[in-house]
Amino acid sequence: MKKIRIIALLAAVAMFASLFLILTNVQNSTKQREQESVSDIQKIKVVKAVVNIPPYTTITEDMVEIKEISAEQTFDDFFGKTEDVVGRIAVSDIFQGDVVSPRRIAKEGDVALGLAHSIEEGKRAMTLSVNIEQGVANALKVGNYVDIIFTGSISAEEDETTGQMIPAGATLDSVLGAESPANSQILHNRLNPRFSFIAFQRLKVLALDDKFYKAKSDPVTGNSYASVTLEVTPEQATQLVMLRRSYAADLVLRNQNDDEIVNEPRGEILLPYHPDPDQ
Repeated sequence: MKKIRIIALLAAVAMFASLFLILTNVQNSTKQREQESVSDIQKIKVVKAVVNIPPYTTITEDMVEIKEISAEQTFDDFFGKTEDVVGRIAVSDIFQGDVVSPRRIAKEGDVALGLAHSIEEGKRAMTLSVNIEQGVANALKVGNYVDIIFTGSISAEEDETTGQMIPAGATLDSVLGAESPANSQILHNRLNPRFSFIAFQRLKVLALDDKFYKAKSDPVTGNSYASVTLEVTPEQATQLVMLRRSYAADLVLRNQNDDEIVNEPRGEILLPYHPDPDQ
């Protein structure tokens, strides 16, 4: 009886040892597979922000860095080189540690940056309200160049001798001299107080209403607009504000490659038909 108990005990010990070895082998195999799985995960390099980058900020080298992460961290898109990011502009907040993606930055001139980034450095944007005549029959496109002609009355006073309104020609002669100002027209030196003049030449069209970009498919029709935004110098901006409140403005479309600045003496529209007897 004692012998049977010893044999049973030895069998139990052997069975326990076998079970322990089996469990140990399973655990080791599982651990090895996990380690192999981790080592098999591909590493990728991504550009991350090292500081908070506010919208409309130009990204510099000290704002970003390259970080290596596991490919299991899925990203729709990313950059692998800092040089692909430096010089571009943030279109939304990019916080420290964020992966910089193409959707969050833009190049200079991209639509996502708004009108301000379409303006040449040192210049300004000014808007004129226009109707179909003033706006060149809705034919303007973003990127075109225009001149602006202003028309108004130079004087509403009456001549004490004749009782008639003093003509523009006489007033301009007395104030500015003969044939001045340049690029202006009067009806006749002895008639009408109204005159017109080219105040600005070759101003770039930045926007038509709120559209400040060239569409990929720009239709021939349906391009109506009620305002035109132009690129001007600060000096031209102050002049334009004053003139548009005093005179009627008409835009004149130029050939896209014509950069000539006209400088002609004052003319008289009716002079060829009704010569001035004093001349």
